[in-house]
Amino acid sequence: MVLPRDQHFVHRANRDGTTDSICKHCFVTVCTSIWETDLARAERGHVCDPDTVAHWNKISGNEAGDTSGRRTHMPKRSG
Repeated sequence: MVLPRDQHFVHRANRDGTTDSICKHCFVTVCTSIWETDLARAERGHVCDPDTVAHWNKISGNEAGDTSGRRTHMPKRSG
């Protein structure tokens, strides 16, 4: 299942006034900007790297390759 573009990214506000656009599928920060138009442009052009998606699937226990972008749990941070 492919998520609609408006549901494929999450935005995170930073202390310096910029906003990060983060892909919910591969967890990559695709853009950091103060302008919504920059975020939208980067989101439209983003293509998930299959190796990154495979990495997240492996460490999240989703090696079956569910491509829905939904996770039942997030990997724990180390350190």
